[in-house]
Amino acid sequence: MKPTISIIGSILLIFFFISLIKCSLNKKKQLSHTKPTFVGSKTCVECHKKEFDDWVGSDHQLAMDTANAKSVVADFNNTTHAFKGFTSKFYKKGNKFYVYTQGPEGKPEEYEIAYTFGVRPLQQYVIAFDKGRFQLLPIAWDVQTNSWYHMGETVYEDLEIKHDDWLYWTNNGQNWNGMCVECHTTNYHKGYNPETHEFNSTYSEINVSCEACHGPASIHNEWATIVEEDRPEIANSGFFVKQKNLNTEEMLDQCAYCHSRRSGLGDNKHTGNSYMDQFIPQLGKAPYFHIDGQILEEDYVFASFTQSKMHNEHVRCADCHDIHGLKLKKDGNGVCYQCHTEEKYASYGHHFHKGDKMKGLLSNNGVYEIGNGTQCVDCHMTGAKFMGVDFRRDHSIRIPRPDLTRTIGTPNACKGCHSDEKPEWAEKHIKDWYKHEPPLHYGTVFAAAEKFEPGVDRQLSKLVQNDSSSNMVKSIAISYLSNYQAEQNSKVIENELNNNNPMIRYTAISNYFHPNREYYIDKIKGLLLDSIKSIRIEASQKLLEIPNVQVGKDYEKPYNDALAEYIAYLNHSSDFAGSRHNSGNLYQNLKQYNRAVKEYKEAIRIDKFFIPAYINLAILYSQIKQIDKAESVLLSLINTGESGYEGYYYLGLIKSEKNKFNEAIKYLLKAAEINPNMSRIYYNLGLLYHKTGKKTKAENALKKAISISPGNLDYLHALNYFYTQEKQLKKAELIAKQINEIKYNRK
Repeated sequence: MKPTISIIGSILLIFFFISLIKCSLNKKKQLSHTKPTFVGSKTCVECHKKEFDDWVGSDHQLAMDTANAKSVVADFNNTTHAFKGFTSKFYKKGNKFYVYTQGPEGKPEEYEIAYTFGVRPLQQYVIAFDKGRFQLLPIAWDVQTNSWYHMGETVYEDLEIKHDDWLYWTNNGQNWNGMCVECHTTNYHKGYNPETHEFNSTYSEINVSCEACHGPASIHNEWATIVEEDRPEIANSGFFVKQKNLNTEEMLDQCAYCHSRRSGLGDNKHTGNSYMDQFIPQLGKAPYFHIDGQILEEDYVFASFTQSKMHNEHVRCADCHDIHGLKLKKDGNGVCYQCHTEEKYASYGHHFHKGDKMKGLLSNNGVYEIGNGTQCVDCHMTGAKFMGVDFRRDHSIRIPRPDLTRTIGTPNACKGCHSDEKPEWAEKHIKDWYKHEPPLHYGTVFAAAEKFEPGVDRQLSKLVQNDSSSNMVKSIAISYLSNYQAEQNSKVIENELNNNNPMIRYTAISNYFHPNREYYIDKIKGLLLDSIKSIRIEASQKLLEIPNVQVGKDYEKPYNDALAEYIAYLNHSSDFAGSRHNSGNLYQNLKQYNRAVKEYKEAIRIDKFFIPAYINLAILYSQIKQIDKAESVLLSLINTGESGYEGYYYLGLIKSEKNKFNEAIKYLLKAAEINPNMSRIYYNLGLLYHKTGKKTKAENALKKAISISPGNLDYLHALNYFYTQEKQLKKAELIAKQINEIKYNRK
C-alpha cells in the first residue's frame, strides 16, 4: 500500500506544480490606469502607418492650423479686396500675416491672422480678440480661382449686415469658440464663463485627428505595448468608442458629431454613447430644408442621409467614403456599382441619357453636347454651394421629381442641366420613359401640413405608422401631427414615446399632447428615466411647463436630476442668445421672475435682433402685471427696424390688455400688412372687431384666419361662437360639423 500512496502523492504534487505554472502563465498583465487620456496622433503612427498616411493631407488633417508659410494658401503679398466701398489689405510682416479691415463698429484696424481654417475649396482666417474670443474674418480665399471674396457677396448677399448685427464678423454669429472650432479640433472644451463673457477654450490637437473619432488612446496605447499573450481582455482594445464592425447607426453616431446640424448638450465626452446623448439634431424640415427634405441652408449630412432609402437599407458612411483619407472608395459611378449592378444601371433603359455611344436628349435648343447625363450623382445627389464656393451634395439620395417642382415648388435634378425647360417638360419625359405615375411623396403631405390643411393628419399618421418610412420622415411627420390636436392623433404620437429610435422618441415627447393632465404627466414622467440625456431633458421641460406639476415621490429625484442636466446644457451654450432665451423660459416657469428677466435681457445683449427674447420678456412683464414695461420692450423691438410682424402683433395684444382696442386694431393691421399669411393675426383681429361691434369685419377676419389655416380648431371655435352670438345658427351648425370632422376624424 505504501508504494501506491507514494506514487499517488507524487502525481498530485506534479499536478500541483503544473497548475501553479498554468496559473502563472494565465495571469494577464494589468494596466496602470483605467481613465483614458488624449495622447496625440503621433503615438498612432508606429502601428497604424497606412491609416495615418491616408489621413495626412485629408480635410480632417488640414481642418485648422496656426498661420504660417506652409498652412496659408492665400496671397498675402500686399493684395486687396474691395467690398461696399471699403478696401481691405492683406500683407506680411516677417513670418506673420496681417489684414487691415473694418472691425468693431466698422472702424478700420490692423489684425494679425492667428489660425487658418480649412484648406479647400476655400480657406478662412481666424483673428484673436479680448477675453479669449476668436473671430472668423468674413473675407475668405477661393482656392479654385485664387482670389479673395467676401461672404457678403455670396452667403449674405441679400442681407444688409451692420456692425451691431449678430452676423457681423466680430460678433457672436462668427465666433470661432462657439460656432466652429469643435469640429476642426480634437478634444475641444469651450470654457465659456456666462458671468464674465470670457472664453478659456482648449483642445488637445489643432485638427481632426485620430482621437477625434476613436476617442482618447492612452489605455489602448498601453495595452498595445504588452506582448499579445499577456494582454488583458478589455472592450474595444482600450477605447470607449467601438472600433470595429460598426452598424449604420453606430457609425452615424460617430460621424454625425460634426456632420449634422444640431444643438450640443455640452463638450464631447468621447464616451461612445448614443449621438442623442450629446446632441439634439435639426429635423430635415422647413425652414432649414426644402419642404420635401432637400438641402436648403447649410444643413450638413445627417438629416439628409437619414431620410434616404440607402440609410433604411443599412448603408454606412464607410461604404462610400474612405474613413481615413475621406475620398470616395471608387471613382465616378464606381462607388454606386458596389451595390447597384453596372449592367442594369449604366444602361440607356435606366438613365435615358447620353453615354459614349448615345445621342443626347433633345431640347428646344438642340442637343446638349456637354454634360454628365449618365453620372448617378447628377440625378440622385444634386447639391448646392455653401460658404459661397463650396459645392456639397444632397445625401438624401432621391429620385428626380419634376412633378413636385410643379406642385410644391421644390428643386429637381433635371433643372440642373435643362435650365431652359419647364418642370412639365421633364415630368412628361419621365412618364414616357418609366410608364407609371410617380408615387405620393411625403413632401406633398408636409407642404399641406405647413398650411394646416384639414384631413392631412390622416396622411401624417400613415407616415408615422408606415414601417417603410425613414426615422427622419417619421419624426418630421410627428412634428406636424401635433398641430392637429385630435384624440386619435394624440394616440399615434403616444405610441412613439417608447420607440427604439432616440430621434423618434425625442420628437414624440416634444410634440405629445393629451387633454387629461394627470394622464399626460404619467406618460411623460416615465421618460425622466430614459437612457438618453436629450430625452430626459425634454421630459423635464414638458413637465416644467405644467403649472404646479406633481410627479410623485418616486420621480422627484429623476425630475430634479433632469432639470440639472438641462441647466448645465444651457450654461454650456450660454454664449448664444437662444440659450439665454431658453434660460429665461426655464426661470419663468420656475417663477424666478427676476432671474428670467436677466436672462431675456442677456439674450438681447448678445443679439439685439433676437425677436423671441423681446416677445417673452414682454409676456413676462404682462404676466407679473408690469404692462408699461411690456409695452416699452415691444416698442424697443419695433425701433430696431427688424421686428417683423411680431413687434406690432404683440404690441397690439398689449394694447388690448390695456383696453385700448382701437390702438390694438391699428397695430394688428400693421402686423397683417407685414405678414399677410400669419393666420393668428386675423384671429385676434376677429375677436377685437367682435368686441368693438364691427360684426362684418369680425366675420371676415375670422374667415380669413381659417382660409390660411383651415384645420385650426381655435379659429373654427371662434367663428362658431361668433355665429352663435349673432343668432346665425345654420352657419354655426356648419362650422360645428367642420370641428367635429377634424376633431374626431369623422363626418
